[in-house]
This record gives sequence, C-alpha cells and structure tokens, in this order.
Amino acid sequence: MEDEPTLESVPDMTGTRPLGYRVANALSFLINPLVLPPTGFGLTLAHFGASGGEIAWIVTVGVVFFGVVPLAYIGWMVTTGRARSVEVRERDQRTGPLAAGIIGYIMGVALIATTGQTAVPLLVALALTFPVGAGFGTLLPLSELWLAWHFGWLG
Repeated sequence: MEDEPTLESVPDMTGTRPLGYRVANALSFLINPLVLPPTGFGLTLAHFGASGGEIAWIVTVGVVFFGVVPLAYIGWMVTTGRARSVEVRERDQRTGPLAAGIIGYIMGVALIATTGQTAVPLLVALALTFPVGAGFGTLLPLSELWLAWHFGWLG
C-alpha cells in the first residue's frame, strides 16, 4: 500500500514554512503545465497586437482545454473513489487522466487554429511545443544513454 499524503505534502497556507520553500512553491504554481500554455498564448497575442477580446478568448480556450478538462477528470476520479488524491499516485490509474489531457489538448489546439485571427500558425506551433517538449524531456536522457553506449569506443 502506498503512503497516504502527509501534512508535509499539503501546501502551508499559514506562512510558517521557510521563505525559500514558499518561493519554490509559488514558482511551481506559476510555471505549472496547466498555467504556462494559456499565459504564453496571451503574451504572444499581446506582442502581436491582438485585440483584448481575442486575447481573452484564446487564453480562456487554453485554460479550459489544457487545464480544466484534465483537472475535471481527475476531480471526478477522486470524488468517485477511483483515485485517492489529485496526484494519482497509482500508475495503473493514470491512463484515463492522460487520455483526457490528450483529448482536451487536441480539442484546444483545433479551436485555437479555427477561431484565432492573430498569429495563428505561431500559436499552434507554441501549443504543440508543450507536449513535444515533454516527450523530448523524457526521451532525451534515454537517447543520450543509447548514444553513449553505442559510441563509447570513440572516447
């Protein structure tokens, strides 16, 4: 049986933890994968001079499809007892949230591509860099090990 969440894993709202911990916690929420893409979309559109309405629309699409959809699925899992926490610690239970995230992401990118007006190719490319970057972040260390093993005789 896996460990239950402890008091240390719950964010401290009283401010009694060290400043470094609180700053690290705030930064992790700021660059959270659920927050970063919509923020990047808004900043990109603002840079290219999009209207406030378009910025609001694209950021809303990003928040809903890249954040709320996967989070709602995980919330449903927790409330129905399929998962014990939003962290989904059991590997065999992660397939559903992954599928919900992928479906939400595809729907969000399609909606951005069809309803956006300013810098649409750049927005779609920016949206696609997130999952590709996450994939390379996982695969790159493995490829480096493969290369080191195969070409180790050169060194």
